[in-house]
Amino acid sequence: MLCRFDSAYYGHAVGTAAIAGGAEVSVTARMDPAVKRAVTTIEDTAWKTIEYTDAIFDEAANSWISRAEVAGIPFTAFSSRKKTEQVTGRLVVRRIPELNPKAGDGQPTLFDTHRFHAFFTTVDARVMDTIAADRTHRKHAIIEQVNADLKDSALAHLPSGNFAANSA
Repeated sequence: MLCRFDSAYYGHAVGTAAIAGGAEVSVTARMDPAVKRAVTTIEDTAWKTIEYTDAIFDEAANSWISRAEVAGIPFTAFSSRKKTEQVTGRLVVRRIPELNPKAGDGQPTLFDTHRFHAFFTTVDARVMDTIAADRTHRKHAIIEQVNADLKDSALAHLPSGNFAANSA
């Protein structure tokens, strides 16, 4: 079983509960200092090009993005906690080229030339390679959109716990 979570659930309690229940986790990681440091250690040769099935429009850059690369590295989540509470796995990082040619004028850096999306997973790379892990993790966004659509449509009209129908 694989539990996929967005960054709102990137925390020790959720991750370890899923693992204790026998599941693997795949959770979007916030770009905190530990994640940023890990990203900078990824070798240039580790990045593998992936093609998105659908292009994404980037409003900030006013352009379409249809290409990205992924790489994976060993990572310990929750490293600020006691050693026994830390969770080992890997960080899978997708980088998308920044297509705004003026974005890096003056002082180009790693984080100005690419935008990064990272997630932490406990799924071993021998079971699911980096590209498959990225593709699998991205599927949680589809589920989230379906839930949002349902909540804004038919589910919005279901009775709440405070509703009671009279049978007169």
